[in-house]
Parts: sequence; C-alpha cells; structure tokens
Amino acid sequence: MSLNWQEAADLVARLRRQGTENSEIRTVLRQAGCSDVKIERLAPMRHGWVSPMRKKWFWVLIVLVGLITLAEVFDALVLLRIVALQDENVFVRANAARALGRSGNARAVEPLIEALKDKEKLVRLDVALALWELGDKRAVEPLIEVLNDAEPGVRWTVALALGGLGDPRALEPLVARMHDRDRDMRIGVVEALGLLGDPRAAEPLIAAMDDKNEDELVRWRAAVSLGGIDSPRTTERLLKALRNRELHIIGAAYRFFIRRGIEGAESILIDALHKYHRNLIMADAFSTCGNEQLEEAGKDSLERGIWAYFHPPGRSQLRWGSDKR
Repeated sequence: MSLNWQEAADLVARLRRQGTENSEIRTVLRQAGCSDVKIERLAPMRHGWVSPMRKKWFWVLIVLVGLITLAEVFDALVLLRIVALQDENVFVRANAARALGRSGNARAVEPLIEALKDKEKLVRLDVALALWELGDKRAVEPLIEVLNDAEPGVRWTVALALGGLGDPRALEPLVARMHDRDRDMRIGVVEALGLLGDPRAAEPLIAAMDDKNEDELVRWRAAVSLGGIDSPRTTERLLKALRNRELHIIGAAYRFFIRRGIEGAESILIDALHKYHRNLIMADAFSTCGNEQLEEAGKDSLERGIWAYFHPPGRSQLRWGSDKR
C-alpha cells in the first residue's frame, strides 16, 4: 500500500535530515507508491533559474532592479508571476501558480483564487496546491466551491488543500463528498478529514472504515486518519478493534496505539506489522518507539526492506505511552 500524506511527509523529513538529494527523495517516494501530486507537494522539482516565465520577463526585471529597492524587487517578482497567471501557455500559468505558493506573499491569494476558474485542469490543480501552501483562510470558501470540479484529480487535490488549511468550515462539504464516484477522491476526502483534525470527523471516518462494500484502500486510509482524531468516539472504536484483533485497523492506526502505550498490546501490534510488513514507515516507527518488544520487531522488518538500497532509517518521533490516559 502506498504511503498516506502524514507517512510520506515523515519520510521526506527524515531523508532531508540525512542530507538526501531532492531527486533521490522523489525516487524513494515514487518507489513507495506515492502519486505525482504527493511527490510534487512534498519534494517539488527544482528547475533552473531560466524558466519559460522568467525568460519572458527578464528584461523587465533588469529595468526594475535599477529603479527600486531590494524589498520591492521581491514584490515585483510576485507581481510578474501574478501577471503570468494570464499567460496563454498552460505550463507558464501552472509554474506561476507554484511559484506564488512558495512566495508566502499574501498578495498572491486573490489572484490565485481567481485562477481556480482556469480552463486547464493542470493549472487548477497547481493553484489549489499553492493556496494550501500559502495557508490563507480566504481560500476556504472558493476551494469548497471547486469540490464539484469535473476532474477527479482536481477534486482530490482541493479536498486535501481544505484539510491542510484546517478550517472547520470545510468539515461538512468534505463529508458530503465521501461517496464520490471516484475512488481516489474518496481516499482524498478521508485523508483530508485526518488533516483537518476536527473531532466531529470521527463518526464519518468510522463509517467509511467499517463499510464492507467500500474499497479496501479507502477503508485503510480512513483508519489511518481516525487514529489522528482526538475524540472519545475514536478511542472507543479503536480499543474495540484491539479487543477484537482487527489487524487491518490496528495496522492502519498503529500511531494511536503506540502513543497510548497500552500494556499487553505489543503482541497484537507485532502481528499487524507482520501482516503489513511492506509498511516500512510503520516498521521504522516501531524500531525507535521506546518499547523493547516493538523495537526488536521493527528493526527485524527494516532489515528486509528497501532501506538497504537507500539510507538507514531516521528516528521517528513517535514514542510509546507519550499520550497515555
């Protein structure tokens, strides 16, 4: 199974701490089954200085440098990229949206919101990612409107952007899309609810997790997201899964069980690790969690994983009993 957003982000963070090149990080993510959208969000391609947009505005920028201060140069770059959102070339518009997302400049928010109406799905997708990266709550309502986009990939990206913005206004619109006809969109919605972290998301996530007619990957991702929701309902359902040895739930929500440090749960967690032995993020978390039994099982799994072909695992910050109640 491919990594969810949180697991992929943890993996990227560890590889960056080890000094791994960006191109190699992208290779690891691709081999771990991550989508192109996830790879671009977590380890964006680094282009050379002369991109198509920058070529077009190079001489204008040279004139501006002679007239204005350094601070104004950065503002001018943002303005040039805003103008480039109207370029006739789809790739120039998409690259401009990415650059504006990385700029951190609040002036980019309104033009990007307007660009959500672009006729090309590639641009709309990159605009949604840029608004997520900027983190401005003005984007919430416009993004909610785009949840009905005709393109599944755009709907999925918008759902994740709404979850990442963490605004409670997104809860009901996201829940309403949990029965989308597209499987990837349903995966995006349950992951978005996990990013949102609203306790009210627990019940719909449980419903998706327990729906035997739902796709297996959707159910798995719903369990992963549920494990990060702090609510009594989450605790009740996941402890029931532990009592009933529901390994598919325990394997997906292993973070919850490690944080709680439940005595006697080690053997069941190890059974889940053995069943889902290809989940190297899970094995890595076990190997440094502070519980002797889990650490031994995690290290054993890692010795048989793809880590041998890349870098040794980093140290997960997940600790046994860190949220014991």
